[in-house]
This record gives sequence, structure tokens and C-alpha cells, in this order.
Amino acid sequence: MAKKISIIVAAVLVLSAFAFWGQRALNFTGPDGGFIPPLRITGDVEACLTLRSMIQAADTWETKRIKHNNQEIDALRLHDVISTAGLMTGSNKILMVGRNGFVAEIDADTLAEVYLMFSASYGWSVLSHRHPRSVNVKDIKEIIVVASENCWSYGFNVIRADKNIFNITPGQAYFRTATLYPHFEGRSAMIHDGQVYETGVFTLKRVFELCDLCDLLEVNYNNRNLIMGATGGYGLLEEGGLFVLKGNHINYISADRKHEIEKVRGVLLDAPAGSIMDHYSDVLRYILDYNERVLTILIDGFGYHQYLYAIENGYAPFLASLPKAEMVTALYRPITNVGLAAIITGKPPKYSGVYGRHRDLRIPSLFGVLQDRGKETVFIGGGIRILNKEIEPVLNVDHNKSGTVDDEIFASALEHLNRGYDFMMVHFHNVDDAGEIYGDLHPETMQAMKTMDGYLAELVANWSGRVIIIADHGMHSLPDGGGHGCFRFEDLLVPYLVVEGGAHYE
Repeated sequence: MAKKISIIVAAVLVLSAFAFWGQRALNFTGPDGGFIPPLRITGDVEACLTLRSMIQAADTWETKRIKHNNQEIDALRLHDVISTAGLMTGSNKILMVGRNGFVAEIDADTLAEVYLMFSASYGWSVLSHRHPRSVNVKDIKEIIVVASENCWSYGFNVIRADKNIFNITPGQAYFRTATLYPHFEGRSAMIHDGQVYETGVFTLKRVFELCDLCDLLEVNYNNRNLIMGATGGYGLLEEGGLFVLKGNHINYISADRKHEIEKVRGVLLDAPAGSIMDHYSDVLRYILDYNERVLTILIDGFGYHQYLYAIENGYAPFLASLPKAEMVTALYRPITNVGLAAIITGKPPKYSGVYGRHRDLRIPSLFGVLQDRGKETVFIGGGIRILNKEIEPVLNVDHNKSGTVDDEIFASALEHLNRGYDFMMVHFHNVDDAGEIYGDLHPETMQAMKTMDGYLAELVANWSGRVIIIADHGMHSLPDGGGHGCFRFEDLLVPYLVVEGGAHYE
């Protein structure tokens, strides 16, 4: 099979080379209007650029007259071109890739006197009088920006439930083992004089398997390995599935080549069986099948590692008295909008439509489904409407100026506790607020959790029915506090606990 693919790749490459150089030889006339090969700026940039002519470039960047080989020519400052693409990290290398396979590398902070020019003889070329002559690459086909350091907030991450294993950026992936794979795009046909003429269309994709990223990476395909994408894609890693390097991001295509997850943010190896999406089906089962009432208490920004730390260090005595919480996965992007949408719809972002700071749901939530069944529901939270649901939320503000709205949310929850609701959801915020200011395990954050633990004890004791305790996402440490929203185990693993309300726990 590998030999067959290699032969196909070689054939496609040869045909592509004849097609390209044939077109170039026949049609190329230079800047006066003939064929000009495109130049791509790609890798670790906010947006990939394709530059086709100096005339086009003049509309965006200022050209400069420079001397080269005793002639004055028009050129662009390479710094201007790359800055327009937008650098994703602060420290970068710049790769200039020639069509003949030659590559020159320079530091991005030395671009001041590096110029990009075009000529009929040499195509797109780089010129620098400050660097060694080897930097003057001719007939460049692409410029790749490569982050000099790993960046967990950007790129492609591989993690486990208790460890962040590996990070690579799209630019860095260009240095890894990859295979040119002819991806079948389709087939077209024409009939001429009764004869059918068919053409198969392929695109060459630079692909790799997960193990190609790191020699020490062990992947058990029999386990649950989750892939999550920046635009809501969600699925399981399959043996034979491929990751595709595409410009400034990495995609995933399934083993049967029929399904694709765009802009992959990472893979969670050996993922827990449960997720925060299970809350949806659990609530419906308790209410509709068992005729029980359900109270859901959502602790914003409370990761599983924070849960364990709070229990082990005496900050959560009530939680410690309960059965141990199940570890479940949150969804990418681990922020409140995305997490709450998954919790109340039971679907990943691809279906809910919420994969960022969105508010509108594409599908019904628990509140709409239960209302259609004649059930009474209420949502109690802070002062901001996070999602547009089928019911009006009960919002609260910091009336007593205590610095948190959680005490007002708690008081509001106590008022609504015995009003006969079938489903009641209470969303607390201060653990997340304190964590972002001080850090995920900081004493101030744990004090917020200790207060939260007291709220939990009283709400559980006074509710008749099931109680679900859940978090929308976790949190990780930063040099000056805490943060979330990244593909990290701290952000993506959270506690999930179902207990009986009104019971006595010790």
C-alpha cells in the first residue's frame, strides 16, 4: 500500500511539474501582464497571504527603489509583508522556500533591510545586503513563519487527563515528518463523438499521523482519544486518520477520508468516558422518566485539579463528604459560552453553533424541551445574559458591593428553591473571577471555593430531588494570575457529581 501511494505521489508530482513549468514557459511575460507565480506567506500567522504581483502589492505596501547588480529595482520590505499576515507569537524564524527545494532561514527580528522583489528571470526573490549571500533565495514559492518557542495558547496540543504532553505550531510542523498525499477531490466527465472522457482531480496534501509529531508519543487507538477543533469540530481519533497541514492551521481527516475536523486545537488521549454534555440526557431522564425534580449547580471555572486540591487542603469540607466526583471533559473552546451551551443542549459546538463568544443557539436547550413537556424551569445567574435561551433568566447584580455577585445569586436561589420548579439551574461565578485574578490554586481562589462549598451544602440540604454539581471549564496558572480557553488538561477536565437533595452527608 505504501509503495502504491508513493508511485501515485510521484506521478502526480511529475504531472504537476510539467503543467506548472509548461505554463510558466508559455505564458510568463513578467510584470507587464503575463503569468506571475503566486507567493504564499503561511505558517504561524493570523491570516495566510497570497501575493501575485508587484502591482497588486503596491496597493498594500510601499515599494522602495534599491540597488542590485548595478541597477535600481522596485522592492518590498519583507517585514511589511509578513507584518500584514500577523505574527502569532513574539519570537519567530522566517523560512524562504525555493521551488528547487532550497530553504534559507533568518530571525524575524533581523528583517529591517531584507527586501522582496520580482523579476522575469528569477521570479520572487529575497535580497539582503546584511545577511550572507545564501539568504538571497531565487524563485521562492512560499515564505513560512515559524514560532521559535512552543505556545500552548496557540497551535496543536496533545494532552492527557492529568498532563500536557506536547505542543507544536503549524509553522513548526513544517519541520516534522510529513507525506505528500494525493487527496481525491472528485471526477468529471465529458462525451465527445460518443466517447466518454473522464478526469480525476487530486490535491496534494502534506499529512502526518499523530505519532509522527513525537517519537516518544504512544497512542492506544483502542482508547477514547478526542479531537477538538476551533470551529466546533469534535470527534474521535481513528487508526488511519490523518492530520493535514494547511497553511496556518492543521486539519484532521477520518480514516475513510469522508469526515474532516478543521483547525484542530489538539487531541485528548485516553479521555474520560463522560463529558459535560451528559448533563442534558441525565436531566431529561430524571425528570421525564423518573419524575424527579433536578437542581443543577454550575460552578464557573472549576477544573478537576482544583476540585482535588480544594478537598485535599480543607477548602471544600462539604464536597469532601460527598461521593467522589466523576472526571468529565469540557469542550473546546473552554469558556463559559461554549461550556454552558454544551451543558444545556447535550451537543458539541458544531451543532449548538456556540464555539466562541456566541449567544444564539442553533438547537433547542433543556429549557425549551422541558417547557414543551409542560415542565417549569428557571435559570438563575449573574448580571449578564450569556446565552439566549427559551426562558428569561433571573439575573443578579452586586447590590451590597461585596465584590462578588455570588451572594446575591445564592440568596435568589434560596428564594426560588421551593417554588415548585421541575428544573432549576444556578450559575455561580466567583471561583472563576478569583481564579483569573489570583490563579487557579491561589489561597484567594480557594477561599472563594470555600464560600462556594457552604452554598452547596445549604442548597443540597434544602432541595427535594436530584442535585447535579458541574463546571463549564477549568483554569490554568499564568505568571500574573490564571486563565482558561486553551487546549490544556487544566481547562478541559472538570468535576461532575450527582447526589440526592435533602440527604445528610458526612
